[in-house]
Amino acid sequence: PNFRPSLPNDLVRLIEAKREVLKLFRSTRHPALAVRLRDLGKLVRQALFHFKKSSWLWYCQSLNDCDVHAFWRKAKRHFNARAPPIDGFVVNKMLISSPQEMCDYAGEFYSNQFAAHASSNSPTELAAIVADQSYEGLLRRTQPPRIVFTYSQVIRSLATLKNKGSSGIDGVSNRILKLLPSSHLPIIFACFNVFASSHTTPPHWHVAKIILLSKTKSRTVSVDETRPISLLPSFSKLYEKCFLFHLRQWISDWGLLPDEQTGFRPGHNMAVRIAAITDQIGQCLSKNTASAGLFVDF
Repeated sequence: PNFRPSLPNDLVRLIEAKREVLKLFRSTRHPALAVRLRDLGKLVRQALFHFKKSSWLWYCQSLNDCDVHAFWRKAKRHFNARAPPIDGFVVNKMLISSPQEMCDYAGEFYSNQFAAHASSNSPTELAAIVADQSYEGLLRRTQPPRIVFTYSQVIRSLATLKNKGSSGIDGVSNRILKLLPSSHLPIIFACFNVFASSHTTPPHWHVAKIILLSKTKSRTVSVDETRPISLLPSFSKLYEKCFLFHLRQWISDWGLLPDEQTGFRPGHNMAVRIAAITDQIGQCLSKNTASAGLFVDF
């Protein structure tokens, strides 16, 4: 819960003195009390300003640069802007406010946005089609290895889920999963191993609940001023985390990723890449050679 730090006793007594003078001035309207009230008001404002300043400086000093998780856990509180609810869509200077009409219109809009593009039969697309067909044939001819989850992997995956109350179409959130009694976990563990052995997952795991957020502060916007987020069932997220143990092990055993690839790998982050880039630039400077860098942002 949000809370404010209590004021120091001397500041509380100063505010109470101002209130007493304010009561007397309202009852008597004496000019001397007006001067006294003005002076006390200035003192209270100055004291509050210095108290807030010192509290903010203490808060900034409490941020530990070496502890990245603690730093962002504190810093994100100041950037948690909430999007206003959408009351209607503006379409051709007309307002659509019916929930069913809004869902139908937004569904049609984003279905067209994410629809597959028409094939242009370019050399790149033709080569991609041939590659996809060859991989599909290889997968049909080769039996995938059997994946077996361990009970400890399910426990670890459940512990790494974020404690969120949002849910998919099944109405089950991460918070509900984390509050399940320990007697329910063997059932989840057995189901996950059945899914892994059959290489199939429940169909509703692939259906996401879409929530539209407004990009502006207005409650009535056009549909292209919205940002959709997809909420998949929490059980599918838990299954993906369990599968990730085997995927990372398979990638490591076969050496598929180069050392420079740091994304989505444990023990690798932006700090590792910055240190490596800094070292490469330093080596180039020591040899009086050029150091080129290419930055791509999608």
